[in-house]
Amino acid sequence: RVPASYCGVFGFRPTWGRVPLDGVMALAGSYDTAGVFAQDASHLRTAATALLGRARRAVAPAETIVVPEDVWALADPHAGAALMLAVERTGMRAEHVDLAGSSGGLETWADAFRTIQGAEAWATYGEWVSRRRPSFGPGIAARFEAASRVTPEAVRKALPVRARAAERVRSLTEGHRTLVIPSACGVAPLLAADTTARRDVRERTLRMTCIAGHAGAPVASLPLATLGGFPLGLSLIGAPGEDEEVLDLAVAMCRTGDILS
Repeated sequence: RVPASYCGVFGFRPTWGRVPLDGVMALAGSYDTAGVFAQDASHLRTAATALLGRARRAVAPAETIVVPEDVWALADPHAGAALMLAVERTGMRAEHVDLAGSSGGLETWADAFRTIQGAEAWATYGEWVSRRRPSFGPGIAARFEAASRVTPEAVRKALPVRARAAERVRSLTEGHRTLVIPSACGVAPLLAADTTARRDVRERTLRMTCIAGHAGAPVASLPLATLGGFPLGLSLIGAPGEDEEVLDLAVAMCRTGDILS
């Protein structure tokens, strides 16, 4: 979703567990999925349907989009305004909600994601990293170092946070509703950005992307806006298992909105 947003292409993350990961290098098993990029919404749906590997079933069209205001508040103001204009242009009925306020806030959700993913990644690669001491870039090196220090007690505390986040997403996407959020907090950051700026972008974006990760929900990222000539993606998050409905909505929204060619 994030690279799709930064590059002005379409991206799709399927429901966790719907796509077999045989032969795929693992990172964190309870979050890992395999998705696709595409040039347009129609090709995205075609490729994703093949990837899902199941007979297509009839699904009802999404009736309501849900706009979580606490998530939108994480976006750069001009980026959020450009994407909201694209949402309004579709003419769909929107329900505005607070997503995570009653369950610890998005920062708590992101911390839980970081803890569980880190523990699983270290369980997968820790022995190899410790033995081979590979040369990583600064960001990857720091994240593996942090992962090596995650304790079982920290994971135990993070798991209920994930469960509450997943239940909240499921409750908001029942009845053919779709969460609509920015795919990232803004346009792609500059290569020359300093460490503090890069960390801020990563932290705000993680609070957005952990939502579907915790819920195991399907997401389509659509390049529905630009800012200063640079692309911005809009993410559609559906109920777990409703991948086809998300893909159909992506196609429908691109018929009504101005998208990048």
